[in-house]
Order: sequence, then structure tokens, then C-alpha cells
Amino acid sequence: MSGKYYILGDGGLAREIHAYMRSLGCKPKLAGLADESDAIASGEPLVIGLGFPSQRIGAWCKYASLGWRFQPMVFGVSHSEMNPGVIICPGSIITVGCRIGPAVLVNLNCTVGHDCIIGDGTVVNPGANISGNVRIGTGCLIGTGAQILQGLVIGDGATVGAGAVVTHNVQPGTTVIGVPARRMDK
Repeated sequence: MSGKYYILGDGGLAREIHAYMRSLGCKPKLAGLADESDAIASGEPLVIGLGFPSQRIGAWCKYASLGWRFQPMVFGVSHSEMNPGVIICPGSIITVGCRIGPAVLVNLNCTVGHDCIIGDGTVVNPGANISGNVRIGTGCLIGTGAQILQGLVIGDGATVGAGAVVTHNVQPGTTVIGVPARRMDK
């Protein structure tokens, strides 16, 4: 992986991605949301450096419709399907048979077991552990240090709180917290 890239965003995640890419010999440029026209005009591949599911999905939808070429940033992962716009940060391990949807972020030091599916635009925060054969829907947020046990389903738009231990399926659009994880009352 070498060459020039635009990183959409200028916050902490975008700066981390910038550092990773530079260490690989790339020449990335941060493109804040105000600079997006410069990025588009360049024709260089785009990396999504935005850290919230709604932002990642929004950028994916907007720029894919413009024919933008998304660059996956995958560090040390093989034998799984990675879609455009995916970022797998250093220290993360994704084993065999997984499908990682477009615009997904798996942050630092996460594990994803065999045969998992992670839906479009989902964000998995640092240190999360996802056991094998888990299905995570579109636009989910998995908190720092969360644990998801094998074979579970996390519905679209769900949030798993930091440090939660998920032992049952999570319904779409709900938030679960705690050990074991329980639905958070509104």
C-alpha cells in the first residue's frame, strides 16, 4: 500500500489513521469536511476517518453515489471478506470466514472470531472481543472493552455499552449495558 490518499475527517481517529498510513510509506492528506471538494477533485482514494456509525454511513452513501473510490485500511488480516471503506486498526485480529461490510471501523486491539458478519458502518471500539459466528447489524456501536458471546445477533442500530458482556441477542435500536448486559431503560 503506497501512494497518495485522502482521509475524510480531521479529528482523533483521522489523525491515528494518518499516522498508520505514514508508517506504511503512504502519503495521506487529512481532508476535513470543509475540504471535501479538494479531495473529490484530486481523484485519489478516500479513507473514512470518522468515528461514529452515522457519520461513516453518511460518508459512505454520499461519496459512493459520486463514484468515489474507497480504500480499505486493513492491518494484518487475511482469509475474510473486507469491503471498501473498512478500517481494521493495528493490534486487531479477525480470524477466518468473516464478512466485514462497507465503512466498518474495527479499532485498536479487538478480536473478531470465525464466521462473524459485521454490518455496514458499524464501529467496534478499542479492546472489544466478538466471539465466533456473531451477526452484528448495520450502524451499530460496540463500546470499548465489550464482550459479545458466540452465536449472538446484535440488531441494526444497537449500542453495546463499554465493558458490557453480551449473553443474549440484542434487539435493533436498543442499548445494552452491564455484566451481564441488560437493556438500558430510557
